[in-house]
Amino acid sequence: MPDRPVDLVVLTAGTAPSSRIRAVAAAFAVELAGRLPQPPVWRDVVDLTAYVPDLVGVPSAGVAQLVDTVIGADVVVLATPVSRASYTGVLKLFLDRLPDAALGGTVVVPVTLSRTPSERRAADLQLRPVLDSLGAALPVASFVVDEGELADVAVLADAWAVRHAGLLAAAVTELRRPSARCDTGPAAGRTHA
Repeated sequence: MPDRPVDLVVLTAGTAPSSRIRAVAAAFAVELAGRLPQPPVWRDVVDLTAYVPDLVGVPSAGVAQLVDTVIGADVVVLATPVSRASYTGVLKLFLDRLPDAALGGTVVVPVTLSRTPSERRAADLQLRPVLDSLGAALPVASFVVDEGELADVAVLADAWAVRHAGLLAAAVTELRRPSARCDTGPAAGRTHA
């Protein structure tokens, strides 16, 4: 992996502020960060529910800055609970604000929380095609838990990270190569200096 640390952005799209998905995303990010070859640059979990008024109406400077942050990241963790057999409306609102191919050159890891084991794959099955349409690299499995596993989320996240962090890091390294960058779209010519 190059000398520059991985720029990691963690977004949650719960149905309310301070939801359980935020705790799941934070635990996941901590375990992932601890398993990467170098500690990533990671600030905090960004809760998209705080942006709902601006996502519904005229986008604010805060939304524009968040979009730029996501576009410039190496790795984006997108965490959502299952909502009506899919992902939340607030996540849909945010993804609709991203330009075409905005996630080209970015590794994205979906994190989903289901109410029951039967819903485990629902959000993931709906979310991955949308992320792919935005150009996201999806080289690793999603992190999927159900509410009955919340007490063990750190252990489950660590097991996920042990299995997938190396591949994720390799994908970031490959995407940073000049020949791997897209020639068109908003991420084109993006440099990680």
